[in-house]
Amino acid sequence: MNKKIQTIIKTKQELTQIKVDKDGIAEDDLTLEILMSGLDQKQMVNFWRTEEEKREVMEIEERGDVYVKGKTENRVYEQSGLKSVFPEAKVDHYVFNPCGYSSNALLGEHYYSVHVTPEDICSYASFECNFPLSNVKNPYNSYNEIISKVLNIFNPKQFVITLFTRKPEGTLGQIRDLIPQSIKGYQKMDKIIYDLNKWDLAFCQFTKNDIILERIKKSEDENSIETKMNRLAIETENMALYI
Repeated sequence: MNKKIQTIIKTKQELTQIKVDKDGIAEDDLTLEILMSGLDQKQMVNFWRTEEEKREVMEIEERGDVYVKGKTENRVYEQSGLKSVFPEAKVDHYVFNPCGYSSNALLGEHYYSVHVTPEDICSYASFECNFPLSNVKNPYNSYNEIISKVLNIFNPKQFVITLFTRKPEGTLGQIRDLIPQSIKGYQKMDKIIYDLNKWDLAFCQFTKNDIILERIKKSEDENSIETKMNRLAIETENMALYI
């Protein structure tokens, strides 16, 4: 029994030595954010209350009762696909009326949060977590996997990734290896890496390929119209010289 306790203590000390530097800060300390806009409206239906759920809220308010979270929140959590991101998380969430969603979840000593505004005119969603890849309970092998999982839920037209990470002692940091170099279906528009002494901050902006092609076509059409207008103006001016 004593040998088993000593083994547990030794293992815990080894983990502490690996994870914490001389300042007492975890070397795998990080924060990943995904900020998305132009969300897929077919998938945003999941973040609206059903007509029955809307009536239920109205009746509760009319009675002066307090709304109790539960059934609707769990439906949204499961139907939207958010539950599949970190299935073991302990989540506290809320569905607004008539739409919108907010959640905060715990993964042991780590967390993740999601906030969604699904309306087409201003659709936006944010995802934030500080669950390091080095944690044995993290089911993902790379940040690309986490990012792709979240993107599949919202299918945004454009999004921004920020990764704020502790720089390991005696190194220049590994943030260039952590951030995605490419994401299928998207074009990377910007990538900036900031060196903040013991910390690194990476900023990446992506836009869907379809949106870029639409912009190119629109620009070409506008240039074509402008060329035609200029040509017409010149022809009109030339005709005026002969009158």
